[in-house]
Amino acid sequence: MRVWGRQRAPIQRAWVAGLALLGVMAACAHHGETASLDIVRDTTALASGSSVLGSAPITVGDFEYKATNGGLKSRWPPMLVQVTVTVTNVSQHASALNVLGGNCEVLIRVYAHHIPPKAPAYDASGPGVSCYVPVSHFGLTPGQSVTLQSASGGPGVYLPPGRYDLAAIVSVSDSTGTQRVQIPAGSVRMPPPYE
Repeated sequence: MRVWGRQRAPIQRAWVAGLALLGVMAACAHHGETASLDIVRDTTALASGSSVLGSAPITVGDFEYKATNGGLKSRWPPMLVQVTVTVTNVSQHASALNVLGGNCEVLIRVYAHHIPPKAPAYDASGPGVSCYVPVSHFGLTPGQSVTLQSASGGPGVYLPPGRYDLAAIVSVSDSTGTQRVQIPAGSVRMPPPYE
């Protein structure tokens, strides 16, 4: 112990912190079923250039996805809007729907109102975004629906006044990985500050 001298306490703290970190990592690894937002497919290409505008439903596999927004929660920045997605089993058989849950249940993309749409002005599912959340499992019979919602305080971004088109992103997991489904969710208008 004499060899460490004055360095003993910092080394002990580092050692204890390292052990604590390993314990947390092990606990997280065994804490229920979770998924990260590692996307292998993206249905954005299924939508024609102008279909981001409006709220036309998108059908992927056994499910139809329809999104709406509840309008701005405040006329003042930042942009706060909640998007709701209704997923309906349009097949003739029961189907399993597995989606990322929590605050990643419905993510929002915001496009400046432009035909065809340009790159998103904001993308909650963009590069560098990770979702470590439980997977929600739904067994839907033919014609049965489930409702998903974005986080109530989102997306919380500051954008200049103007009209913006919204798209909902639902991340669906299956045996082949996770696919991101983009659904048009209408538009909102950010008014000038003192209009």
